[in-house]
Amino acid sequence: MNITKFISAHRAEIDAHIKRVNPGQRNITDSERRLWVLNDEGLYNWARRERYNDARRRRISTRGVLGLNFGKSVRFG
Repeated sequence: MNITKFISAHRAEIDAHIKRVNPGQRNITDSERRLWVLNDEGLYNWARRERYNDARRRRISTRGVLGLNFGKSVRFG
């Protein structure tokens, strides 16, 4: 299942979660819902249990803190 299908299937539940976490949230678009699913741990874990799989998120999450390469010296300024 891709993220678009996941959002379509669970739009009401996703919106309820967003409004519970962020009261006063205005109506949101599917693009904003996608960002919530990718960035909210609870929504993301739920999507994973539903067999949603986003390779880009895995690649980003395994890069290390702030994407820094700790194997080389980093020079700031």
